[in-house]
Parts: sequence; structure tokens; C-alpha cells
Amino acid sequence: MAGLIGLGVHYRESVRDSSAKLSTVKANLTERLQSINNEMSSVTEERDRLNASLSEITEELDKLQSLSKQNHDSAQRSAAELSSIKVNLTELLQAREKTCPAGWKMFSHNCYFLSDKSGSWDKGREDCKGKGADLLVINTLKSR
Repeated sequence: MAGLIGLGVHYRESVRDSSAKLSTVKANLTERLQSINNEMSSVTEERDRLNASLSEITEELDKLQSLSKQNHDSAQRSAAELSSIKVNLTELLQAREKTCPAGWKMFSHNCYFLSDKSGSWDKGREDCKGKGADLLVINTLKSR
């Protein structure tokens, strides 16, 4: 019986030691778990801040792309308008520099020869062709 009692005491001390070790392991694991939870909470907060920042940046990018497209479209319209103005100015300058041959009159940037001869349409047209022109029919009072 003394052997059983000794075995019982030894077993009890062994269980007590194991229980103390398990308590220490549990405390360590609990502490590590709390530390990991804290880190996870910090990472989650940082992720949320980054997502909010990403949303703001994406919204700003969309606005900038829209403005860029508007500026591009406006620049294209302006370039087309400038091209048209350039063509008009070039035509005006050419017309201003244009002179008519002696005896001819300028009207609306074109040269006209007023003949005092009378004759048939065909003879008049032939005379005009000989001068590098064509016969004209006047339809408006302004042209007369």
C-alpha cells in the first residue's frame, strides 16, 4: 500500500507540474493570440484607410480624365476653328492681292469684263473663252 500511496503522490505531483506547465502554455498562447488580434485590428484599420484613399483617388482620376477629354475636345474644336480662320484669311489676302487685267472690274473677289459689243450668245462665249474666261448671266441686282 505504501507503494500505491507513493505512486499516488508522485502522480499528483506530476499532474500538478503538468497543470502548471499547461497554465503557462495557455497564458503564453492567450498573450500571443491577443497580440495577433491587436495586429490584425491595426492591419484592418490600415486596409480600411487605404480603401478609402483608393476610392478618393479613383474619383479624382475619373474627374481628371473627364476634364482631359473635355480639354482635348475643346482643343480639337479650337484647332478646327483656327484652321477655318486661316483658310478664310488666306482667301481674303489672296483676293486683296489679286488684280484684274486692264479693262476688267473686280466684284466679290472675281474679275469681270463688261463688253459693249453685241452679238449672239455663241459669239460672246467664244470671245470670253479667248480671254480665258466664260460668259456670265447676271441674275441679281447686286451683281448688275
